[in-house]
Amino acid sequence: MSRFAVGILLIALVSAVFSPDAAVSQTNAPPPQPDREISAKTDPQADTALQGRLNKLFDEVDGLSKVWAQVRDGVVRLTGTVAEPALARAAESLAGRVEGVVLVENRIVIDTDIANRFEPLMKRVKADLQNVVLFLPLFVVGVIVVVLFWILAQVTIWIAGPLLRRTPNEFVQNIVKTAIRAVYIGIGVLMALEAMDATELATSILGAAGLVGLAVGFAVKDTIENYIASVLLSVRQPFSPHEVVNIDGQEGMVARLTARTTVLINFDGNHVRIPNATVFKATIVNYSREPKRRFDFRVGIDPACDIDVARGLVLTTLEDFDALLDDPKPMVVIDELGDWAVILWVAAWVDQRDTDITKAKSESLRLIKQALDASGITMPNPTYTILSGESVPRPEPDKQVKRPTVAAEAVAGDTSVERVMDEAVNRDREQAEAPDLLQDDAAKE
Repeated sequence: MSRFAVGILLIALVSAVFSPDAAVSQTNAPPPQPDREISAKTDPQADTALQGRLNKLFDEVDGLSKVWAQVRDGVVRLTGTVAEPALARAAESLAGRVEGVVLVENRIVIDTDIANRFEPLMKRVKADLQNVVLFLPLFVVGVIVVVLFWILAQVTIWIAGPLLRRTPNEFVQNIVKTAIRAVYIGIGVLMALEAMDATELATSILGAAGLVGLAVGFAVKDTIENYIASVLLSVRQPFSPHEVVNIDGQEGMVARLTARTTVLINFDGNHVRIPNATVFKATIVNYSREPKRRFDFRVGIDPACDIDVARGLVLTTLEDFDALLDDPKPMVVIDELGDWAVILWVAAWVDQRDTDITKAKSESLRLIKQALDASGITMPNPTYTILSGESVPRPEPDKQVKRPTVAAEAVAGDTSVERVMDEAVNRDREQAEAPDLLQDDAAKE
């Protein structure tokens, strides 16, 4: 096929693609022609030469071999069959561009025979396979280039090994390694496309990748946010395994930190999974980071009792309780003077490493109640005064306020730390398949 014919065919195909008509033109209107005079003289020899030239031209163009031209007085009538409407339009356009053509009458018919329509497809497939075979050596060269850059990335990671080991944890190390591989492989792919003379394809791929990446970014925004939050939480750990925390209202013992969620085991023994994006933005209360922890409660006493004696008795009871810390010391203050009770606010400290705070609080309440009862200091009862129309003399208050006696010796109960939740956390960490991002040697906030 001559280059001239191929060029004309390409122009015809482009014109056909952008044409608003989808069917074969059945009109006798010729394509736009430059303004020129039409000779009224007939020249049979010229018509014969033009007809031969057109038929020879159609024979040279793929898909137009079954198209014939008949010329009379410069008017070209096209007949025959083609496989596609675009080829009919291309034949009409091609004939109209030949010098000496006055008018083109397109009577080409679309061939509906399956075998004939399948033949052009097979030719195109065969041509594509031939191009693939010719392109295969360049493709192999491109693959070799990409493999070489992957090996270069592995060498770079090996050289940077000491620096990578200084990162906070293995999770961050893997991210850095993945980034190094991505950069090297990306450069390798671009160079491979350059070697295969496919830079335009590379530009198209990069543009499409940018649009796809933007769309995917919006679609998986929460996932990406969780992933980034996981990296930040693993670098600066606000909690460690076995620590009791309160995260966004969820309270429990920390089990694991995965790439997506923080796993807690609450005090009911249930697993609570909180997205890391929520954890990173939430207010975190860590009850275990500081070993010393305070508990408090309120005790009501009868207003008729001596408040100073009651305060001293409560304070002495707490100071004699070995499970409580001497520094800071227990505290007993008057919190409220109620209608029928004096409310004492009691606070004490424990070391969470040795003492269970819940048990210590329970034992403190029991010992105080036992001491108050033994000393005659009663708990308040609601009292109501009913007034009537008659004048009823009020009883004189009892001047003999009952003083506390020596309290019976109180025996403290068990306040050892419960290890049930620690065992549950250990089981969860052992059975987990996802890697744990909490490291003992990582920086703590």
